[in-house]
Amino acid sequence: MKESIQEIEFIARSTARVRILEELSTASELTRADLRDRVDCSRTTVQRNLEALIDKEIVSNSYRTYSLTPSGRHLAESFLDLVESTAVFGRLQPVLKWVDYGDIDLDLRHFADATLVVPDDGDPYKMINHQVDTIRDTERAYGLLSFTGLHATEVAARKVIEDGAQMEIVATPAVAETHLTEPQYREVNDAAADTGRWHIYEYPGNIPYCLIVFDDVIQLVVAEDGDPRALLESEADEVRSWATETYQSFKRDATIVLGEA
Repeated sequence: MKESIQEIEFIARSTARVRILEELSTASELTRADLRDRVDCSRTTVQRNLEALIDKEIVSNSYRTYSLTPSGRHLAESFLDLVESTAVFGRLQPVLKWVDYGDIDLDLRHFADATLVVPDDGDPYKMINHQVDTIRDTERAYGLLSFTGLHATEVAARKVIEDGAQMEIVATPAVAETHLTEPQYREVNDAAADTGRWHIYEYPGNIPYCLIVFDDVIQLVVAEDGDPRALLESEADEVRSWATETYQSFKRDATIVLGEA
């Protein structure tokens, strides 16, 4: 364990070493001039760090070209995966602080290019406003609701009634009760359900987040006591597959409470 940590420290101490490993991991071999141009360091810095990597048998030198040794390639892949994961985890902290990591059973690196929306002083409900704009442009949506809001519900119902959209949600008991019993919610829900394109299912347990699959994007929204805190939006195929499978797993244990099955 100690030797492994020392290897990680050896690489991490130098940005030049990390950049050399990045470049050599994507190329079979490079000259010192190639590395100097790509790493954007002085000639002496590149040379000094190449020699250090050669001494550690991470890099080999042959006929004025450099490449990763077999063990060096394995080390580089593992180290760069760690760097990428750390960067993604850091960026997603506004989401992860409100949900257990185990509830998102997907490699978070698939969210590397996701759009992150958080509140700001001028727009504390920036996430919900963003989601409402998405609802206005969608033709079909389905997802999980751990909390709800009247404005988004009204916009979604109007989209179903006036534009022929199809929408289906699986909700917690508390959210389902709100939609079925509170007069303002019930009115728009009944009108949308009459179209045959609006369905609400009740899941008999906790749902850790809102997860909606729209036409082109997937949105994950986390909240604290019903107040939205952050939204992630992704178009990645892996995220769509995960979101669809997650939705179906909750739906299998849910009961329809509004609309015809």
